[in-house]
Amino acid sequence: MEGTQTLKGSRGKRMAAIVATLALTCMAPPAWSGDQGERRQAGTCCPHASRISMLQAIANIESASGARVLNAEIDPPIKPPSLLGGPPVYGLLTVKDHDFTIYFVDVATGKVLQKRPDWFNALRLKSLAKPEHLIRARISLVQAIALTESRVGGKAVQVRTRSDDGALFYQITTLAGDRSKRVNIDAASGRLIEIPAD
Repeated sequence: MEGTQTLKGSRGKRMAAIVATLALTCMAPPAWSGDQGERRQAGTCCPHASRISMLQAIANIESASGARVLNAEIDPPIKPPSLLGGPPVYGLLTVKDHDFTIYFVDVATGKVLQKRPDWFNALRLKSLAKPEHLIRARISLVQAIALTESRVGGKAVQVRTRSDDGALFYQITTLAGDRSKRVNIDAASGRLIEIPAD
């Protein structure tokens, strides 16, 4: 009887240690995150080094998948382990029939290196996938990027689709040299609002 209680007690302690280790691991920033940030600041993954523009990558994915790209980023900080240390990629988050998928597209060739379901964004952005939101957008993401690049200058490096009180807009960050600008584009009207730098 005592042996059984001792065994249960030690099993409980091991389980508690495993849970604590997992919790600490999840709270710590990934070891590679600093490396990605340094690469960005050094400009080694700048948009001018790509042969495939973000516009082309988005248009190709939307055409091939029938999905709608909601977010796009050049060389996203979180990518599959197999792509770490590899060539820069576009991370393109798509939605189709409430299914969220992220595509990792080589910026040099336009080839899809990997795709995977994205459950985190499916929970976080599910309201954006509602047809009544998306149908109100008269300006596509590709048109919004082209409009921003022509008016503000530079190349788009990050695009986010957002919703505020039912109004859909695109938040676009461009990079020209070492200067970045962020703007909002109203998806219904195409109106551009520059966001002041912090």
